[in-house]
Amino acid sequence: MFRKFTRLLVLALISVTAFEAAAANLVSIPVLRDDIARGEVIDEADLNWIDVNERRTRGNIARTSADLIGLAAKRRLRAGQMLRISDVEIPAMVEKNALVTMVLRKGAMTLTAQGRAQQRGVEGDYIRLVNQDSHQMVEGRVVGLNLVHISAPAGRDLLSQY
Repeated sequence: MFRKFTRLLVLALISVTAFEAAAANLVSIPVLRDDIARGEVIDEADLNWIDVNERRTRGNIARTSADLIGLAAKRRLRAGQMLRISDVEIPAMVEKNALVTMVLRKGAMTLTAQGRAQQRGVEGDYIRLVNQDSHQMVEGRVVGLNLVHISAPAGRDLLSQY
C-alpha cells in the first residue's frame, strides 16, 4: 500500500513539474479578433493576445503589436491565427490604376495634372504614371495619398512633356 501511494505521489510530482515546464515556455502573441481583408490597416482594437509555446513563434511570426499596428494585410487574414511578419506591409498611398494628382514645381510655377498610376507605391517610392491629357509616361515620387511629385526633365521644354 505504501509503495503504491509513493508511486502515485511521484507520478503526480512529475506531472506537475512537466506542466510547470510547459507553462514556463509560453509567450503571448498578437492575433486578430476578426478576419481582415486584403489592404485593410491593422489597429490596436483589431488585436487579441493568445499564449503559445515559444517554439511555435520562431522565425517570421509577429511577436509584438508593433509588428502589426499601422500595417496593411497583404492578403485576407483569419481571426485567431498566428500572423507572419510577411503577411503585412506598409499601406499603399497610391494603388495601381488609381487616378492621382501629379504636381510639377519649377521655381514659383506649379502645374498640376491628373495621371493614372501604372504601379502601386508607398510614400517615397518612385512610380510610373500616364498623364491623362497627353498620354505620356512620366515618373514621380509618391508624397501623399494619391499625390505624386513630378521632377522637371533636364534639358527639355518644361511644358512639352505635360
